[in-house]
Amino acid sequence: QNRLSNSNTVEQKALKYGLAMSLFESEQYSASKEILDPLLSQDPENLFYLDLMTDIYIKLETPRKAINLLSPHWSHRPQNQVLTLNLANAYISALNYEPAIEMLRDLLLLDNQNFLAYQLLHDAYERNQQKKDAHMVQAEIYALISAYPLAIDELQFAYNQVKSDAIEKQRIKGRISQFREAEAAMMRTSI
Repeated sequence: QNRLSNSNTVEQKALKYGLAMSLFESEQYSASKEILDPLLSQDPENLFYLDLMTDIYIKLETPRKAINLLSPHWSHRPQNQVLTLNLANAYISALNYEPAIEMLRDLLLLDNQNFLAYQLLHDAYERNQQKKDAHMVQAEIYALISAYPLAIDELQFAYNQVKSDAIEKQRIKGRISQFREAEAAMMRTSI
């Protein structure tokens, strides 16, 4: 705040954004929004501002506002990770899981290493009582950090959730085999 009065325009924007972030981190969400509102109105495409405003709306328990803010941007850039992750998070916070699940699955087709997308997808499946899918996504999260025994356990939980879908059971068995092979390869290289 002290530096704001003695700074140029470009530096002022950065300082105001930093102040909004600090206020957000100290759980002063309304004060953070007050600082961020004019920045966002001057630069409505700024992904940093959109990201922070989404978090503010979610913390203020108004995720619909985040959805309304982000949807037009996302419709023009559906492959943008920042927009997709934030919009999915807003949908999850609004208890509207299906759009979040769909957009996160699409994002993971493009980037199957996106840890945050997997975490949000797991959250959406879990909150929507889709146990099998939640276990399968948790398995992928464990695999990303090479925790293959935990990943296999999650897939076995998922397998037990499948009733009579033989193809789904085979798919899960195949993924278990892939994880076992990856674990064996990792063990060979560490010796």
